[in-house]
Formats: sequence, C-alpha cells, structure tokens
Amino acid sequence: MVQAAGFDRKERMGLFAVFLVWPAALLYKSIRFYRSSHARNALLFFIAFFGFTFVARHNNDAFRYIEWFQDIRATNISLKEFFSLLYSEDTSYLDVVEPLLAFIVAQFTGDHRVLFAVFGLVLGYFYTRNIWYLIDKAPGEHSIYAKLLLLTFAVTVPFWNLNVIRFWTAGHLFFYGTIRFLMENRRSALLIAASAMLIHFSYILPITMLLLYALIGSRTRVFLLFFIICNLVSELNVSQLRDPLIAYTPVAFHNRIEGYTQEDNIERRREDLAGRNWYARMHTKALHLAASVLLLLVFFKGKEVWEEQRAMRRFFSFVLFFGGFSSLSSLVPVLMRFHTLGLLFFMAFLFFYFYYKKDEVMSDKALVVLLPAFALFFLVSVRIGFDNASIYAFISNPLIAPVIEINDVTLIDFIK
Repeated sequence: MVQAAGFDRKERMGLFAVFLVWPAALLYKSIRFYRSSHARNALLFFIAFFGFTFVARHNNDAFRYIEWFQDIRATNISLKEFFSLLYSEDTSYLDVVEPLLAFIVAQFTGDHRVLFAVFGLVLGYFYTRNIWYLIDKAPGEHSIYAKLLLLTFAVTVPFWNLNVIRFWTAGHLFFYGTIRFLMENRRSALLIAASAMLIHFSYILPITMLLLYALIGSRTRVFLLFFIICNLVSELNVSQLRDPLIAYTPVAFHNRIEGYTQEDNIERRREDLAGRNWYARMHTKALHLAASVLLLLVFFKGKEVWEEQRAMRRFFSFVLFFGGFSSLSSLVPVLMRFHTLGLLFFMAFLFFYFYYKKDEVMSDKALVVLLPAFALFFLVSVRIGFDNASIYAFISNPLIAPVIEINDVTLIDFIK
C-alpha cells in the first residue's frame, strides 16, 4: 500500500543529512523506494542541487536567463521599475514568474547557480507532485506495462529540462491543474491550469482547449474522430493565424506573436530540425505513433475501463481532444513542444488504463512491436539530459559545490 504523503521530522532530518552528504543518493532512493512517503521530496531535493550545478550552454535559453539575471543584479532596479517592464509594448517580458524569480534572487546574490537551484525547486515541485499523483491514485502492485508507462511519463518532460525552464514549468503546472480537474472534477483546478500562462504566455492555446473541453464536456466518439482527422492533416499554414491572434490579444503580445509566425523564423526552425540526427528528430514522433495506436486499441478493446469509470471517461475524452490539438501543433516548428505536452497526458492516461485493466487485453505481440518506440524515446530523452547535466551533480554535495570552481564538464563531455 502507498504510505502517507506526509512524513515526520525524523524522516525530514534524515533526508536533509543525505542531501548534505551526497544528493545523488536521493535520486536512487526516490526510484528504488518510490512507494515510500519521502520519495517525492527526496527527488525534489536532488533536483534543486541538480539546478545548482546545471551547465548552461552559450547557444541555449539558460545562458540568456543568466545574462538577464546578471543585468538585473548590476543595474539594481527597483521593484516599481521591474513591474513597469512586464507586459510593456517596448519589451518582450510577457512571462511573469521567471523574471520575478530572477529579480528576487538578484536582491540577495549574483550567483546564477542559486537562481537555477530555485528554478529546480519550482520545476521539481510540480514534476514530483505530478509523478506521485499518478502513483498515489494507483495503489497496490503495478504491472510491467504500467511501470513502463510511468517511467516514460517521467522522461517525457523530465527535470533536466531546466534549459527551457519557462515552457516546461508551465507544462507541469498545466498538467497539475488539469489532471485534478479531470480525475476529481475540481473546478478550482482550472484556475491552477490557467495560471500556466503567467509562466509562459503561449499556454493561452492549451488553456483555451481545456476551457473548450470544460464547456463541451466528454464527447469521446466525436473527439476520437477529431483526433484521427488531426493526425491525418499533413500541413498547417501558421501565417494565416497571425491576423486573428493579433486582433484578439493585447498589444504587449503582438511582437512575440509576429516573431513566432514569421515565415523566415518558421523556415529557420525547420532547417534546424532537419539538421539533427535521425533519432533526435524521430523519437517524439515514434512515441506519438505508438501511443496513438494504443489509444485506438483502448477505445475499441478497453471500453469496460474507460466507459464504466466516470473519471477515466473524462480523462480519455480530454486526451483525444487535446491529442488532436497537439498533433496539429507538431506541424508548426514554434509549437512543436505542445506535441510533447500532449504525450504527457497520453502516458498518464495509459498508465491508469494498464493499472485498472489487470487482465490482458492488448496482445503481447502488439506491445512488443510498440516497445522499441518507448525505448527509443527513453534513451534519447536521457541522452539530451547529458548535454547540460554537470558531473558535479553526482559526485559533489551542497557543502563542497559552493566553494569550488565548477567547470562546464557535463556528463556527455565526461563520457566522450
């Protein structure tokens, strides 16, 4: 059985002691003893230290966060001046949370490692709570298929995605609210999901889809047709979306919208994708295809699970509806990350399905055929994490790391 989510002072002190000596041990404990009451917080502690040692490359978003943080520290702007920059027509600061965290941390230190430790805490909180929400809702033993899907969920939007902190923190916050609305019918959870727009303004799109679903309700068969049609669409002209988006959004959003929908920017992103290795291009598509096949099998072969349980019916209906949107978004380079967000919901629903369906419905042969897609996605996701994960995250601790000069040696550099 699942142990209580809370844990006593003795356990907290034990976790803190391990954290001070060797944080990497907490990663192992959270995986090996994932049913224990302290597992989620053990992983959260490790993620915070992982953020502290995170290596920001010169050509990625994390490096720009550091530059902006250092500018705030150097200029010493007031709180009033800071808020005047938000939603200003002259700036691109549309996302409130990340700049606000940077401003707060800059009042105490100019060490960007502290900033990324805070980023790790924020992302890690929602990341760990989302994983253990699934675990807590599925007490008892898990089949090998359920464990596979839980593992895939954990690496779909993993904690090492600190490089894209705004988008993926918003993603986990959106999931955090949405899953509670779907599984518990908590209307207040819609506000939690909607607050993702404060972290990344582009979440106005999935929030709109969620509100539409809340208005329409569960229409599983209609949404299945929508899901299939969207997966068959081969082209989407995003430039045609520019005018209506600009017409119905505040002026502060216009520069960002125009930047995202310019043909030159779209073409450049397509070229960047084309230049990647085949596995970097295909791992998400392969997982989406495998998950889509499983969802279709669930619809036709697993009705006794999703039709008889109201929460599962609501969840399945939303997955099909949101899955159609995420499939369309994959056709637009600047929106492709919503495709991955859709996979987060796919994995969560399939995890619950295989938990509730104890008897074998999916043939072993079908799962064997689909398994390579899951394995490819897992390996590529972990490999991507090696690019920014410092070797010191696994061999040092909070007592040593702040006083030593940490170089930019990542796991991939160490392996090579």
